[in-house]
Amino acid sequence: MIGTFACWGVNDAGQVGDGTTNARLSATRHAFPIGKPTEMALGPRHACAVFDRKQVACWGDGSRGQ
Repeated sequence: MIGTFACWGVNDAGQVGDGTTNARLSATRHAFPIGKPTEMALGPRHACAVFDRKQVACWGDGSRGQ
């Protein structure tokens, strides 16, 4: 496990980042296999992260280009 983060919420579009659409009522820790997150941007239905290895990943609803 290189980097981790914790998220919670409705998760109806997979925005929590655990690979499911199950609601998370408490923080659930997840691993990033591509590096340690240095910055994150969160929206109501998506999330993105910049990693120390100069990579970017996004998850959740991408229906509007997010």
